[in-house]
Amino acid sequence: MDTKYNLVFGHKTPDTDSVCAAIALAELKNKLKEPSKAYTLGEINKETAFVLKYFNVKVPEILDNVKIQIKDLDFERVKPFRKDRSVHFAYFHMNENRLRTLPIVDEENYLVGIITMKDIAMSLINTDQQYLRTSYDNIIETLLGKSTLKFDDIIEGNILVASFEGETLKKSEVMNKDSIVIVGDRYDVIKYAIEIKVKLIIITGDLEVPQDLIELARLNKVNIITTAYHTYYTAKNISLAKYVDDIMKKNDIMLFSEEDYLNDCKEDIEQSKHSKFPILSKDKKYAGMLSRNNIINPKRKKVILVDHNEMNQSADGIEEAEILEVIDHHKIGDIKTSVP
Repeated sequence: MDTKYNLVFGHKTPDTDSVCAAIALAELKNKLKEPSKAYTLGEINKETAFVLKYFNVKVPEILDNVKIQIKDLDFERVKPFRKDRSVHFAYFHMNENRLRTLPIVDEENYLVGIITMKDIAMSLINTDQQYLRTSYDNIIETLLGKSTLKFDDIIEGNILVASFEGETLKKSEVMNKDSIVIVGDRYDVIKYAIEIKVKLIIITGDLEVPQDLIELARLNKVNIITTAYHTYYTAKNISLAKYVDDIMKKNDIMLFSEEDYLNDCKEDIEQSKHSKFPILSKDKKYAGMLSRNNIINPKRKKVILVDHNEMNQSADGIEEAEILEVIDHHKIGDIKTSVP
């Protein structure tokens, strides 16, 4: 059902005059530039089927009810994030757009989780800040870095801030091929890191890497990134390069479908400790985010009734609809329009 249209329908147990009246009025409204669509409130009988076939008129769709659905609400079309984006990028996007909750989707736009500012804060407190698994590009983005050498799309290893001399590091053996080394102008350390083929070297202070070291790193296939940030800032912020997939909430997410009825969801929304809820489309893909404010003044379906004027003859949920017109030839019933 397209909620952009006025819904025109007759009474339950449709007969020929109610069905034809709905079709004719919907056609007239469309000619008057008032988008409308005819429906029936049940299967048509043989007589009506014969008449429509004789005049080559399409049988209207059956309308189950006119209750307010989630898709009728002005919920927010918050742009989702891919799960392989960085926590750093998610944070700045949320901060700039004043978002409290960010939906995370996969390649086909299916919802896989949500992330909040609290999730980001708690990840910095509770998770291992020494280990990192992310993309090379996420590290570039987080540190506003420059790519000097790239051999791997995925970077995984233990973060090591090389604050000691090269000889000290050699003796301690804390640096190995799985190390992500953050270093300044300690060229002996850089050379040693290249020789043992560490996973990644991040050179701080916007220093220019000597060409002989670049050639050695190319030979050993060692990834190198340079950044203008100093060593302390780099070490403090590199963990923000991790995937949002690592910290997002994946289970027990309160979500709703566009097809859900508002009255069925309202109590859960009002009683939840959360304020934002993901919405899924009919095909189960991410569609938007619902907030409590969206349910305060919901949009009602706009309906036009023909050949009946009593509640018990009309569509289920008629009390939730905005009745624009009542066109009947029987009597004055108990249904009224909301405005003159």
